[in-house]
Amino acid sequence: MEFSPRKKPSEFVDKLGFVSSSPARYESNALKENARIEKWQCILENWEYHKTKKLKKLRKRCRKGIPGLLRGRAWYKMAECEQVKAQYRDHLYFRLSNIEENPTHMKDIQKDIDRTFPHHILFREPGGQEKLLQVLRAYAIFDPELGYCQGMAYIAALLLIYLNEESAFWVLVSLLNRFNLRSMFTSGMRGVYSNLYKANVFFKSFFPELWKHFSQEEFHTPIFATQWFMTLFSCSFPSCTVLRIWDCFILDGPKVLFRVFLAFLKINKPEFLHLPFEELHQTLKAKESQINEDELIRTAFNLRITKRQLVDLEQEFSENPNPKVLNWS
Repeated sequence: MEFSPRKKPSEFVDKLGFVSSSPARYESNALKENARIEKWQCILENWEYHKTKKLKKLRKRCRKGIPGLLRGRAWYKMAECEQVKAQYRDHLYFRLSNIEENPTHMKDIQKDIDRTFPHHILFREPGGQEKLLQVLRAYAIFDPELGYCQGMAYIAALLLIYLNEESAFWVLVSLLNRFNLRSMFTSGMRGVYSNLYKANVFFKSFFPELWKHFSQEEFHTPIFATQWFMTLFSCSFPSCTVLRIWDCFILDGPKVLFRVFLAFLKINKPEFLHLPFEELHQTLKAKESQINEDELIRTAFNLRITKRQLVDLEQEFSENPNPKVLNWS
């Protein structure tokens, strides 16, 4: 990633391209970083091995974080984009981009472009904003039933930091369909409510004391977690933390999101337990920006959630939801 900074003299640009008023501090170990890059180059050049017993090793590498230099390639591979592309006509993104008629959601897309990552160098430039608009426009034409919904812009924008337009489009298609994220953005947003239901079941099971306190204060999960799930944490946590989450999520799917949800609560549980509603809201927002990425990832993967549990809870939500965890009605 290389950006041509368009910034004020008093501003600083971090290694991910985000602008701030103070310089970011990073621990740098060139030898260690080069070794990580070499390992990931080997993984990407011998990609089929991820389907073998070495998948465990790939998970371990993802949890340590993918080197920024290779993150785009890795995301594209993990999202199985070549297999997704093979299901459609050749040069589909080019064809979609050249359709003159705009989708019905074009005004909504245009409205969100300026407010999506406004502190990132790429999206301060007309060229970056145009790329984001084109990817979202192409998706809206590709999937007219969904079209566009607020929240999708953050997902597409984060992809564009590491991928070209066409590749970002295909990763977006893969994520929305392969992991059924699409259901969060269609009419009625059923996927959002399904995720909140699952999150509540896990919350109540893992941390009953904190669940009871939040319930007594009427500080319900949708207040803070709706945005987490709809943007895959991309506009809530620090960018470095978000990328570490995405590195794991794109490989392993939605169970990663629930583990992160629980890990955040576990880390902050001692403080949250004694706060009233107003302070809970303020403190939680502050903790989002202060979370330590290594601690979050380590805690998340010490919490066991299985795909079978998610399937069972999806069925339960559809057929016979537990009224004790439906706290958004």
